[in-house]
Amino acid sequence: MTDYQHDHERRERRNQAEAKLSLLSPKTTARFCDEVLVNLLDAGWSEERVWDAAELHEFESRFAAAYPICVHEALLKFGGITIGIDGRGIRIGSIVEYKYIFPDLLEQVVTTRLYPIGETDILCDDALGVMMDDAGHVYVDGLTSDSPPKDRCVGKVSSNFIGFLNAMFSDALGILEQTDWKYYSALDGKPNGSEQGANAPTSPSVFHAPSISNLNRAINAGSR
Repeated sequence: MTDYQHDHERRERRNQAEAKLSLLSPKTTARFCDEVLVNLLDAGWSEERVWDAAELHEFESRFAAAYPICVHEALLKFGGITIGIDGRGIRIGSIVEYKYIFPDLLEQVVTTRLYPIGETDILCDDALGVMMDDAGHVYVDGLTSDSPPKDRCVGKVSSNFIGFLNAMFSDALGILEQTDWKYYSALDGKPNGSEQGANAPTSPSVFHAPSISNLNRAINAGSR
């Protein structure tokens, strides 16, 4: 399929999703920005949708710790879909590329248990893990382009899952600028402090082998 055909297909999908916006309840339209709703509707989401119980149980059973209610509910409502019309997106209830192999180390770094719920490539080329804690806060975690002791990075990007979706599809760069990023090493298991605000990573070079042009395209696409 040519680039033109891809663009045409995406425009058609976007038009079809936008046509469904008027059918949503005021409660839903008040919680999500239009761009999130368009991407959710395109992914097959609906207000009544719940993830298949067997698939939800299979996903949660992959991990040692029992999932708290707030995380379970996010998976119940949004699990099993890939959100993203314009090439990059968020896979909820699916972890294909992100390597979640440091649960105990992550708990030391952020001082709370994190529960994987999916992955995203919106912020950079490589997949970052998307996780939540017991309070419903949303984190992303992944490799950096640095050497140990800063070869991995984790940050709390939103206080809740809906806020995470709204931020990712409206102002992804804002997440990079405002997040309290905590660096750590997969080699020695020791956290290495954090950077906030102006000192936080404001370009995708903080992540492993990203492309600034690709990130800018992702942000611009999400802001349309």
